[in-house]
Amino acid sequence: MNWLDKQVSIYKTITDNSGRPVTMRDALYSLDCVNLPALTELRALNPTTSDYKTKATAIKSKRLQLFAPSALLEGRKQVKQYTDFLQLDFDAPDLEAYDLEEVKQELFKLPFMAIVGLSCSGRGVWALVHIAEPEKLRQYAEHLFSVLHGYGIPADTSKGRNAND
Repeated sequence: MNWLDKQVSIYKTITDNSGRPVTMRDALYSLDCVNLPALTELRALNPTTSDYKTKATAIKSKRLQLFAPSALLEGRKQVKQYTDFLQLDFDAPDLEAYDLEEVKQELFKLPFMAIVGLSCSGRGVWALVHIAEPEKLRQYAEHLFSVLHGYGIPADTSKGRNAND
């Protein structure tokens, strides 16, 4: 089976607890069309203003769809089927010293990277990593956190360990 045909769970917003199944292809390539107005507004925000976090959270929580790339879930917690992928996020403050395009290119050179792109805000990076043993998602994530931190690119350790991230 092509990895793009694997099923994942997609959610209307962060508060949606039921979600629905879609293919990885639909999640990756259809979400941009639906989310474009919210992404454009989010990326236009000035991160140095005092109300940035409040405005960004409002956009993300009310208008931005999301998906769980590591599994097809029952609700938000119960794994029905793993996808062989884990998500990595690299936050803007940790990447200030780097050119984001260069970070994306260097990460994508790693043989296990499937996709590397800009975060919703456009100030961070996210990646999908292909893993051989999806039931060991947590162990793979923790190993990658350690290795990448050693290279000076710390991943956001609050995401990637769980299939519902």
